Amino acid sequence: MEIAMERKWYRQSTSRITVVAHFFGGLPILLMLVWLLHFGGGIDLNSDIYMFFDVHPFLMFSEFIFFAGEAMMAYKTVAAQRAVQKFIHMALHLGAITFGIVGVYAAFKYHNLQQFTNMYTLHSWLGLCTFILYGIQWLFGLFAFWVPQDSEQSNGAAMACVPRKGAVIHGYLHS
Repeated sequence: MEIAMERKWYRQSTSRITVVAHFFGGLPILLMLVWLLHFGGGIDLNSDIYMFFDVHPFLMFSEFIFFAGEAMMAYKTVAAQRAVQKFIHMALHLGAITFGIVGVYAAFKYHNLQQFTNMYTLHSWLGLCTFILYGIQWLFGLFAFWVPQDSEQSNGAAMACVPRKGAVIHGYLHS
């Protein structure tokens, strides 16, 4: 009985906290959109070269900061069955990866159109390495938690390392 009350309190308190987190996650995206649309001329994958490049910072910020953060919060705070929580968590991460692919494509296409060398800065290398690690972790989580397994022991071993590695990768993004 006490545990049920604790969990109910946890759900109520996290819902208030996550409302604030959603707000502060969405606010920078809104501000970035205002900046790109009003001052930068817009974002478009099929337009002039400068509007095309603006796709990269918008999608990379949306991917790594907003969608990844939403996915981490969704796994613990969505009031649903565990399978639904896992599905929402994985779907948000998949959305982040999709945004990341388009964002990386935009950067490479911009460099090719401007005849710049690709991967010539530390930002490029760290960003691509982080994106690759993010994708590898998503694949690891997909196969560890969604593909049926024979052993609960292997699932337990995966459960021990996935959240830690995810937190490390997400922390790496903010440093």
